[in-house]
Amino acid sequence: MNIRSTKAGIAYSLEYIDFPDEKIRLTKLYQKATKLGEKHLMVRPWFPPVYRESNLPDVDTIVDVAVVANEMWKVGDLVDWWYADCYWTGRLTKVLENEKFQIKLLPPPKGEGNSYDVSGKDLRPALDWSPFDGWTIPEVVPL
Repeated sequence: MNIRSTKAGIAYSLEYIDFPDEKIRLTKLYQKATKLGEKHLMVRPWFPPVYRESNLPDVDTIVDVAVVANEMWKVGDLVDWWYADCYWTGRLTKVLENEKFQIKLLPPPKGEGNSYDVSGKDLRPALDWSPFDGWTIPEVVPL
């Protein structure tokens, strides 16, 4: 990955590992996404590995940022749900049986606002990333 500073701002030359035929192209770190001129972050590093408290590796083997999550999800947790080949962010609203949960997705424009019954194996903690602060726990988001 090549990082450049241009008159338009910081840009990254990105290579898409999953799409080898895709050309490497320059992508701005922030791009305007609305008519109001709001800038949205377009590039971030890979999501850090997530470990359960009961299954932590030797701390000396962790070379970068890692997430340590509680053993059990609970109502109110802000999570990312893997569905239809992408992650959707929402809040757990109900604990069901057999490692199942109910999630309410973020409202538009960041989500669709609907509720779903989901499997716990498809969840990870929700995190935000910025070039200034790195990975952080998101601010409380009203649903």
